Amino acid sequence: MRKVFALLALVLLVSGCAGVRYTRLISDPAPKLNSSGSAYILSPVSGMYHGKEITRSGKTMGNVIYSVFLKHLNRVEVSPVGEKFEEGLQKAKSAGFTYLINTKLLLWEDHATEWNCLWDRIDMQLGIYDVSSSKLLDSIGFQGHGTIFTFGGYKPQNIVERSIDDYVSSLF
Repeated sequence: MRKVFALLALVLLVSGCAGVRYTRLISDPAPKLNSSGSAYILSPVSGMYHGKEITRSGKTMGNVIYSVFLKHLNRVEVSPVGEKFEEGLQKAKSAGFTYLINTKLLLWEDHATEWNCLWDRIDMQLGIYDVSSSKLLDSIGFQGHGTIFTFGGYKPQNIVERSIDDYVSSLF
């Protein structure tokens, strides 16, 4: 029995835990968003890793943000990847959206962790703007890493999805 506990302790020590750290980037109190509003999400440009663009990471993260906001708003739309802020703001105004969600991927590391023991990592920022006034309502940064033992299928978006969901839920 002692060997089982020792083995379990060793596995927990080696595997580590996934971790997400988030930081509000503005000092104003977090706003309360109107659930009868709507959101236009700017899909981020794909993340980078050692100077190389990670294909489809921007679209993937845009879809994660979409699914989180769709739980709270009746109308949510995602822009094409790489749409510029000013262009997205004008499109959101003309389409009658309430909020513009601007997401930036600063880092996207998706490793074969099971084989090389390198953690998946993500670093991103999310800004929420009032479309009518173009005012930044809130901005938050998320940095996270996965675990050593992922048992396959664990991706950078999985690291922050729950934290983003908790954050957005707190706004409604």
